[in-house]
This record gives sequence, C-alpha cells and structure tokens, in this order.
Amino acid sequence: MQSNPGLQKHLFDYLCDFSQKILGEFTDGADRLFKLEYAQYEWVRVTLERMRREKWFCSGILYWMLNDCWAASAGWSLIDYYVLPKSAYYSFKRAAKPLIVSVDREDGCCRFCVCNDSLNSRRVTLRCLRITIPDGSVTEVFTEHALDIPANTSVFVAQDRKVSSSVSAVILAELSDQAGVIDYAFYKEGALRLVPCRAGDYTVETLSESELRITANSYIHVLHLTSDAVFSDNDFLLPPGVTRTVTMRQHGAAPLQAPEISAYTLKA
Repeated sequence: MQSNPGLQKHLFDYLCDFSQKILGEFTDGADRLFKLEYAQYEWVRVTLERMRREKWFCSGILYWMLNDCWAASAGWSLIDYYVLPKSAYYSFKRAAKPLIVSVDREDGCCRFCVCNDSLNSRRVTLRCLRITIPDGSVTEVFTEHALDIPANTSVFVAQDRKVSSSVSAVILAELSDQAGVIDYAFYKEGALRLVPCRAGDYTVETLSESELRITANSYIHVLHLTSDAVFSDNDFLLPPGVTRTVTMRQHGAAPLQAPEISAYTLKA
C-alpha cells in the first residue's frame, strides 16, 4: 500500500488500527486479512448507501480504484492483483443495485430509505427486525405493506421512535416484493465486534460443482467465501431461517474447488 511521508505512521498501520477498533482484535493472519477486507467492505457500503439516500443532492459517486497493480491485502481497489473480486467488490455490487433499502439514525431513532434508480415505479414491503446481541433473538418491530416507490427517487418510507439504536442490537431492514426478498440493510450503534459462529449456526448443501445452498440457523452477520473463483455474492448477512444460493464461476485456468467458508456473528 502506498503511504505519505508526512504521516506519523504508515497508512497500513492506520488501517490495521481502524479495523481492530471497529471489528475486534486480530487473532491470526487469516483473521487479519478478513477484517482488513471487511473494513473496506463496510466503508463502501456506508458511503454508497448515504450517497443514494441523498439523491439528488448527490448525483453520482466515483470510487478509486477498480483493480490493483500490485498484490495487497487491503487498499482502495475493488479487484485484487490476481483479478479476483475483493470483499468491497461485493459490497459495491449490492449497494449499487437499482433497488435497495438503507437505515440511518437521526434524533435518536432509525429512518428507513428505499432508493429506486430504475425507470419504473416499484411496489414493495418493508419489514423491520430487531436482533438482540449476543443471543441472536429476533423481534419484528413493524411491517409496511404496499409501499409505492416512484421511479428514479429515494424515499424515506418509515421513521419510528420505537426503533431506537443500541450497542446490544442490530436493526435489520428487509425489502421484498411479490417475487421475494430484494435487499437487506442493517444499522448498529457502535462497533461491529465480529466473532466466529459456532458449529451448527449454519448448514451448507452442495447442489453442484458450482452451486451452494447456505441456510442460517442463527443470525450470521457476515458469511465469507474464500476460493480462486468468482461468486454471485459474498460477505453477506443471513437472518435466522433464511437460505441463500450462491453460484461460482471459474476464474482463468484455475479449476473450481469447494470454497472455504467462514461465518461471523456479533458480540456486544
């Protein structure tokens, strides 16, 4: 990673400090690599969600940069030196979808915004869940049915003072239509202290050489897949009882191999 001789520390050291302060102390080299990448994932998510909430005050965003010209565990790029997507690539892919939901906090309560960048109006349902940390219990706070989101707009569709933020809870927004869930977004007060999930917190079914089905048996804040392959999605959250199918495609000449799966939940 490049640095600036005017800084007191190397940029990489600042990034390590920031990652550990937000996500928890590194436990080993693999944990450090994951948390450095996930810190970038979160930076992309938070900034892009905010810019889209502020449409048309903000009419565009440009990220520096797409790919790396040298090998690095962290940095600005979305694609690494080996032309494989980094965690931040999947963050950008999710947050740049035509229709997303995001959660913001103002005056002590949470606000829910739906951004529709398509050229067609969409009718959606918004459900708000509170997930208690660390036990993972889920409470439905409210559900808003038949919300009409005009084309090419960002709309705050709900604001409820009962939905107060807390360091011991995750506020989860689920956006869906008749075809199923479109998007998940979350808000949590304070740091995201990641801890590995326990055995049995999720199950994995191999559907084919290139397809996996993952089911959460408890709250998974990050499910991270590692392989020399390109995934349809990665580093996503899964509420309890929810199933996600992930496809893989071959990258270059490397044959497809079963990915290594790491799953993390949160502690208070």
